[in-house]
Parts: sequence; structure tokens; C-alpha cells
Amino acid sequence: MRNLYPSLVFASVCLMSTHAYSQQNRPSVPVPSMVQQVQPEMLTEEEAAQQPFVTPSAQNLPVDAVYENAFPSLPEQTQSPNKTGTFLDEVMKRWQPTQRFSVKPKESIMIPVGQGLMNTFSTNLSMLNAKTNDETSTYEIDEGYLYITVNTEQPISLVLYEEGLLESQVSVTLVPVPAPPTLVEIDFELSDAMLDKAKLYKKEYELNERIQSQSQPIQGSNPYQQYISDLFLPVARGDITRGFALTPSIPDQSRFPCAMSIYHETKQRLVSGKHIIDVVHVVNDSNQTYQVREEMCLGKYIKAVALFEKAYLQPGEESELYILRDKQAEEKEIRRPRRPRLTGE
Repeated sequence: MRNLYPSLVFASVCLMSTHAYSQQNRPSVPVPSMVQQVQPEMLTEEEAAQQPFVTPSAQNLPVDAVYENAFPSLPEQTQSPNKTGTFLDEVMKRWQPTQRFSVKPKESIMIPVGQGLMNTFSTNLSMLNAKTNDETSTYEIDEGYLYITVNTEQPISLVLYEEGLLESQVSVTLVPVPAPPTLVEIDFELSDAMLDKAKLYKKEYELNERIQSQSQPIQGSNPYQQYISDLFLPVARGDITRGFALTPSIPDQSRFPCAMSIYHETKQRLVSGKHIIDVVHVVNDSNQTYQVREEMCLGKYIKAVALFEKAYLQPGEESELYILRDKQAEEKEIRRPRRPRLTGE
């Protein structure tokens, strides 16, 4: 067995001599000791084989190897920060033919969509509304559905919400990708109070639309029709229009105002300074479907007629009909002096 003791002693003496020489020829600057204590003991070959392996210093490695050790493989977006394909690649991974989202008001989501193709958005809203500042894309809304075609390569933003319920807004970012069109299902998580508010708004909206479409003013334009609608809408809701008062006095000549073969009778009258609104109760007491038309009730001093809910009544069905009269014109006609006719007519 080889004796390593003389070699270790010699190395220790050389290091000590070198250190002493440097202390004599250099300024007195504290130098950290680079000498480790050497245990003067003999090592066998088995013990030497068990000593830990020492990694070569960076001075003995090639430059490339040193760089690789200091900087391991970086992510793609770090290596190439200017590449635009990285973001699209990440978005493309999320694309699916059908995408489903559940969102709460004021949340934000990102959706990859087919570029230049019609994408379909389905929601649980009854009256979906959408707003965007993008002028290149086209979209169409049908109740709770949105059909949008993105004609740009840049992401666009949408704000989706229930009509009449601005607090239900959700921010949606559409990212166009080279992929087929997608069907997106978005479930809005709305509170019971918000749902009730949305239902009330929809009911009033549909009622207003129905009154506008069914009212038949004798003269007027769009502003005039809107004015008529504003008078009828509270009455259709079961309220009293502002400026009107409910009166039990109904003249006999106004009690059965329409030329129809089914039962109808004026049961309520609302009076203001300028107008009179007669509420006519209509019942189909026949054995067949009956169509109620507004022109059946038009006459002198009548400015507009509107039907509530339906124009076709099945046997036994009932509805309301509203007649707007010109009160001032009627009163003027009554006050106008007249002479008795000689013929007695």
C-alpha cells in the first residue's frame, strides 16, 4: 500500500513558505487564508475512491458550457419577446368548437374566435345588448343570441349585458385566430333581484312596442306616436297616467264605442285637461275566433286606439282596448250653440 504521508507534509511546508514570502514582500493587507487543514493520515485506495467528486472550475470549461450552466433553457416568450406568434399560440390552445363560460357581473373573459367567420354567442339573457368600439366587425343580436364576424387581426373588446340592467355588464375580449367559427355559451350568474328587474323591464318594453305597433293615430308623426304610447303605457300596466284621474262618470254614447259583434263595454274612464282615455272590456262571447281591429273603434274626436296583448280572441277569451279622445274638441262641440231643426231631426 502506498504511503501518502511524506507528500502531504511536503505540500504543507511549501504552502507555508509561500505565504511567509508574500507577507514579507507585500503591503500588510489582510489576505483570507486559502490553506485548509490537512489531516496527516494515510488513505487507502478504498477510502480515496469514496471521496466526493469535485466539479471542474469554470476556468477549465468552454465558454458555451459556462453560459449554459449559468442560463438554463429559457421559456420561448423570454427568449423571443418580440415574437407575436407566442400569444396566438397560447390562445389557439384554448380554442374549441364549443366554448362554455360562467361569469358574474363586472368580470372579464377572453375568447378565441374564428377570424372573418360568423361566430355564435348564446347567453341565458332574454334581451342581450352588446357595445363595442370596433368599426370593422359586424354583429347582429336576436334576443339572447349574438352573431359576430371579426374582420380584423387585432383583439376587440365587447361589453355584454341584459337590456335595462347595466349592472349586469361583462367585459369580453375576442381574439381572432386562424380557426373555424366557434359556438360560445355564456351563462350570466345574476341575483334574484336583478332577474326580477330584467323581467319587469322586458314586460314594459314589449308592452310599449305592442302599443306603438297597434295604436292608430288619425294624424301625426313618430313623435306623436311616442306621445300616444307614453299616455297608454301606464294604463296598460294597471296604473293611472300622470295628469289623469279615474272617474266613474261614463256617458251613454261612449259606453259601447266600437262596431263589433262581440261583447264590449267601456268600464273605466281616465280624464285630464286635454284628453280622455276610455278602457273598454272586450269578451269573445261567440263560438269562433274573433279578430279585434282598431278601426272598429275609430270615430269623431277619437285620436288613437290601441289593443292590449292580443288582436285574435278565442271563444271565451277577454282583453282590454284603449281609446284616446280629444276632450277639448268634444266639450267645444257640446258648448257650440245650435238651433232646433224644423224637420224634427
